Amino acid sequence: MKNLSCLFFVLIFVPFICFNIVWGEEPTTSDSTGYDVFDLGEVFVTTEKPPAVQDVAVTTEITEEQIKATNSHTVAEALTYVPGVRVSSGRKNEPNIQIRGLDQSRTLILIDGVPYYETNFGKLDLNQIPVDNVAKIEVTKGGSSVLYGPNALAGVINIITKKPSKKISIDALAEIGENGTYKLSISNGMKMGIFNYWLNYSHEESNAWRMSDDFESKPSEITIFGAGPPSTIEEILEDGGFRNNSDFKRDSFWAKVGVEPKDGEYYLNFHYINREKGFPPGVGSEERIFLDRPAFSTAFARSTRYDDWGIDLSGQQKVIEPLILKGKLFYHNHVDDYTSYSDKDYKEVIAVSRYKDYLIGGSVIGDYRPIDWDIVRWQQGTRMSSGLKIIMPPTPLPRDSVL
Repeated sequence: MKNLSCLFFVLIFVPFICFNIVWGEEPTTSDSTGYDVFDLGEVFVTTEKPPAVQDVAVTTEITEEQIKATNSHTVAEALTYVPGVRVSSGRKNEPNIQIRGLDQSRTLILIDGVPYYETNFGKLDLNQIPVDNVAKIEVTKGGSSVLYGPNALAGVINIITKKPSKKISIDALAEIGENGTYKLSISNGMKMGIFNYWLNYSHEESNAWRMSDDFESKPSEITIFGAGPPSTIEEILEDGGFRNNSDFKRDSFWAKVGVEPKDGEYYLNFHYINREKGFPPGVGSEERIFLDRPAFSTAFARSTRYDDWGIDLSGQQKVIEPLILKGKLFYHNHVDDYTSYSDKDYKEVIAVSRYKDYLIGGSVIGDYRPIDWDIVRWQQGTRMSSGLKIIMPPTPLPRDSVL
């Protein structure tokens, strides 16, 4: 993993940073952040959505400033502060997102407007997406399925990534915490004329997370199936302090390259996520270990491999004044291993279950607007009345009057 991190840094960041130094005399804008919001993936081009969206759904926006103010590291942590959204952690050391009481399987996840699925477990671990590359997050709650299609009964979470402004931007972040917890992140972006790029690499890991001081340990019932009749034992799998088998390690790389000719935008996006983590054992639960085929363990398991990468091409072009063509083409590839163990020291491997999947899709949309959306809509609160209204000019005061 360390070799992979060094390879990403040397091959990707060093050439671009040197390139920035050469072009260091380029004029800059007054924007202190060094990036713009990448909004090509929006369903509607204008900033104000049409009345149809406002009538069926409520949208909450999380800005980059709000993410920094809450010191959120991942998208899941940032969503914790959204009204109507509940984030909880489960057995697999991953968050579960609920919007107005509906679970995450009813929520559509988008990254720059491109659907992001994980079909193995039916939901995406939003803790694997760092916020270093996020410009803002839009959470649409309500009847979003009529606007965004299937899998959006609870709502839509659209993660909008950054794109550079004209200012050269090089950012680095290092954080360290207890029990071997630390984070490293580096970003680099630049825009020259119609061309621009944005790169981000981050590494985060921890040996375990701390449990509540009020935790009370309970024995779990473990049933072992193998040669002979099943045998059941009771054993305490968690005694408090730092959570057992809750360590994790994650590397992620995000890249965006774009060109913005007259009346158009075209962007190529790429991401790669590599992760390893443990699945904490149960507390006072019923667990099973199958030693024979198909060998499997619910008591002791780890995610020893998780490789997820994707590439997508997005573009829009104004053909004539009222007509804009927008298109997307994307490909995602996913591989993960679920490794089962027979002992609580996680040394005796009994099976490795591998899941592979890929997604490919695209869309072409013609947006024809002969008039503005709001040209025939009355502003809320405006009153209409008929009849003749006479306005009398004010009567002037005498020059010697005293007010």
